Amino acid sequence: MELGYARNLEEEDGFLLAGRIPVPAGTYRNDEFSLQLRPYGGRWVSGFFMISREDFWGGKKSSLQLGPEMRWSDQFLTEFEYELEKVDLPQGAFTSHVANGRFDLNLTNQWLTSTTLQYNHLDKEWGLNVRLNYIYRPGDDIFLVFNRSLTDLDQASEERSWSILFKITHTFDF
Repeated sequence: MELGYARNLEEEDGFLLAGRIPVPAGTYRNDEFSLQLRPYGGRWVSGFFMISREDFWGGKKSSLQLGPEMRWSDQFLTEFEYELEKVDLPQGAFTSHVANGRFDLNLTNQWLTSTTLQYNHLDKEWGLNVRLNYIYRPGDDIFLVFNRSLTDLDQASEERSWSILFKITHTFDF
């Protein structure tokens, strides 16, 4: 169990929060209180639970996060995360939900895969990330990553994007 307290000072130029609530320029002081529970991660069932309350750009923000994790074997892991935020500012209020699922399949100690699927209700956005990692020697990897996002802008249109990334890391021994 972890209890947390943070005192922050932020200088802002002014912006739109959640794309619709104006946060005026100014200096903001905030106090954040949090409670986090995280059992030992080596068990086949673990995860975390966290609640927090903080001053937030002249208003308040309350958060709840939970993330159960199941390690089915040495090769297969599933994890689910959910975050609920309630924000209440003098200029307006909103609630945000973000859900995230992750699946790791490690075929061998050299071939590793990770797949993440995320949904953000505020932006109405889905995201998919699939990563293949080959470790050809300790500290040196080859990654192939596929990213895809889909945003439902309104009932008549949507925005789609995707990318494929290839990355090699190599250490040089002198």
